[in-house]
Amino acid sequence: VVVVVGGGTMGRDVAAIARRGGFHILLVEPDAKQRESLQQYIADSSNGSGSATPTPTVEVLASLAEVGDCGRSWTDVRMAIDCVPEVLEIKQQLFAQLAELTSFGGNDSGTILASNSSSYPISAIMQGVCKHTHPAVWARSMNLHFFMPAHLVPCVEVVKGTHTAERTVDAAYEMMLQCKMKPVRVNKEIAGFLGNRLQHALLREALYLMDEGVATAEDIDTVVRWGFGLRYLGGKKKKKKKKKMMNERERERERKKGRILVLCVSGDRQRDCYVHTLHTHPFACLLPIPSQQR
Repeated sequence: VVVVVGGGTMGRDVAAIARRGGFHILLVEPDAKQRESLQQYIADSSNGSGSATPTPTVEVLASLAEVGDCGRSWTDVRMAIDCVPEVLEIKQQLFAQLAELTSFGGNDSGTILASNSSSYPISAIMQGVCKHTHPAVWARSMNLHFFMPAHLVPCVEVVKGTHTAERTVDAAYEMMLQCKMKPVRVNKEIAGFLGNRLQHALLREALYLMDEGVATAEDIDTVVRWGFGLRYLGGKKKKKKKKKMMNERERERERKKGRILVLCVSGDRQRDCYVHTLHTHPFACLLPIPSQQR
């Protein structure tokens, strides 16, 4: 069982990811109108993505207090994921509540408490939890940062906090692999973690080049999209064999199947190409094929 707290844009996608890994989902969302569409959205977002058989259930709850009312126990919960608004006080209150719910009678449930926050490290969030009262809770708390749209972007950052136990990081990493994600370990707390720091480094340089009059925004965008960006999009190269370029009718047929043709950047050997599906490269659908490369 995985509990996801918050059924907004990120929370519903995270729930779809966990369902894809075969986990039963308890999604907590206090807004009644929001709850109406959650089950169908999660089913649509996780179908066809290798989810387990039989299909995991999705239960939408109004509060954490209802977890025990639906025949589940916190001892059954492998992980609880915070997807509430990015407000530190709200997150601190949530983790204090989760600490109480997952520590009872002197025993510890072992439930991993993860925050999807990219702004606040787990050490800041856990300031709302008394370390002396719940020492084991700190050891099983961490950041688990997804990238939007979470159910399409495979990467997820598994971040070790100041007091996070190594076994917690290992368990979360394995769970993400089970969910068909591409987890990366961030071995210490740092502002922005890994992905955002790399992204912002590129953004800073792009803004500098614009301010200095080196290039226009359009040309900088072209360099990223149709220069080195394509190298990162590329997957394993197919076996070398001569193959004629697709004509427009064949290209259209591939597009309708959810595939996109990406020309290989390797000298003038344009006959070598990659054909990616949305499952292997979700962002491929966002990259049109420039007419000059057809």
